[in-house]
Amino acid sequence: MSITENSDDIESLIRLLQENEKKVDAIAKKMDIIERIITRNPRLSEILNEESSLAVKEPSSRNILVVDDDTKLASSFKLILESEGYNVDTANTGSSALFKMSKKTYDLVILDWNLPDITGDKVAEKIKKEHSGTAIIFITGYSDRLSDVGNENEMLMKPIDPESLLRTALNNIA
Repeated sequence: MSITENSDDIESLIRLLQENEKKVDAIAKKMDIIERIITRNPRLSEILNEESSLAVKEPSSRNILVVDDDTKLASSFKLILESEGYNVDTANTGSSALFKMSKKTYDLVILDWNLPDITGDKVAEKIKKEHSGTAIIFITGYSDRLSDVGNENEMLMKPIDPESLLRTALNNIA
């Protein structure tokens, strides 16, 4: 890996960290305001404590498999999704994706259409056959592929901004 590639990777990670830092700061400010409101109203504090003890906790994370031969993109998606609490694995070929799926259950597969060993639609066929409950989102950099996706699947065009990735993942996980 060249110094230029390392520099590009580092710059990308710094941008992602800066974006997430802004989000964390905004959440912290909101939490501070909420905490001040609660401490000024003891009855509200009692109600919230009662509600939280009765609430049924849903699993805090879901399993996602990102399949893309662009390792930098797959790693970026992994960082973005993990920052939101998802458990994320990556695969760089269709074969490795299918192997990982034979060992672990995934709620969502984010699948590149063009892979070095098998096309994404063929990988999706095998996933649907063996793991019917797994949602699939296709990704591609080729606009001519948009018409190839059936109505049951969604396709995102590269480049994909973090908000679109997160929104689409959330909408496709049951």
